Amino acid sequence: MYLCGILILFDGFFMRKNIFLLLTVMATVFLSGCNGTDGPVVWVKADDFARLVKKYPGALIIDLRSRDDFDVDHWPGAVPLHYEHEEFEGFLRQLSPRQVYLMYDYNGKQSKKVASIMEGLYFQKVYAVRGGWERIQVWQEKELRPS
Repeated sequence: MYLCGILILFDGFFMRKNIFLLLTVMATVFLSGCNGTDGPVVWVKADDFARLVKKYPGALIIDLRSRDDFDVDHWPGAVPLHYEHEEFEGFLRQLSPRQVYLMYDYNGKQSKKVASIMEGLYFQKVYAVRGGWERIQVWQEKELRPS
């Protein structure tokens, strides 16, 4: 939509005369929305996730894996919310979009789907672990390993 307006504005004489200005305006329009966060969701490494848990003690930590896997092992304080549960989106609608949410799944794939839903519901601060629980476990093993 922006592009159409820009092309009309710079049509004809102005287009030829101010091609540099056109490219500058186009770059500004396209790059202004690019913050590298995929909308309201910020993808973080496992060690950054651990820091965010400390930074936001009131954040809701969501484990998107199955209940069985959650029962075996999970992040302290996390709540189980399996993505394929029939009431999943209804549960998300009950949450405040202004609260901070930290989430992980098995390997990052479900988090991408949930991120899309949360973006559609106008959530503002969502952090997801790139690589999911698999990366958290690797990080935990590295942290617990003696130097």
